[in-house]
Amino acid sequence: MNRREALSGISLSLGLGILVPSSLLLSCQNPDYQVVFFEIADIPLLDEIGETILPNTSSSLGAKSTKIGNFMDAYVKNCFSPENQIKIKEGLATLKETCKIEMGKDFLKLPAEKRHQFLVALDGEANKKSIENEIHYFKLFKNLVLLGYFTSEEGATKSLRYLPVPGRYEGNYPLQSGDKAWAL
Repeated sequence: MNRREALSGISLSLGLGILVPSSLLLSCQNPDYQVVFFEIADIPLLDEIGETILPNTSSSLGAKSTKIGNFMDAYVKNCFSPENQIKIKEGLATLKETCKIEMGKDFLKLPAEKRHQFLVALDGEANKKSIENEIHYFKLFKNLVLLGYFTSEEGATKSLRYLPVPGRYEGNYPLQSGDKAWAL
């Protein structure tokens, strides 16, 4: 292989590495989005789980506004291992069943306060499992919501301090209490 062929191969792989993730994220915002992993009826549930984890605030919109359910659907299908795909699919069924048993209603029919209480209890259970070095399905959901939200335009520009063209490097930048983290 000569240098020209090697550079061509590297350029092609870098280009695909940039185009594929960006097209994945853009496809989630399409109003005609076609569900690829979850059931179509699960997307509103995923949106509400995301909204409960990251709700609207006075300074930024919540996870539901970023169509987090669509992101989760596409990301699980295209980026999760088969083992984690099974875990998250079974986890969603467990979440629905547990919510009906413990709260007496479907998650979507609960008021916001009860949804929050339910997810906080589920997060506590997930934290206990992580101590035992076992990945709980709720950790997967929570991580997906955070990843999807903070990589969206809304999350990166409204919830984080955003500088579209970063300036000089400042390695020891002073942060004040209550400052937002940076998204560069």
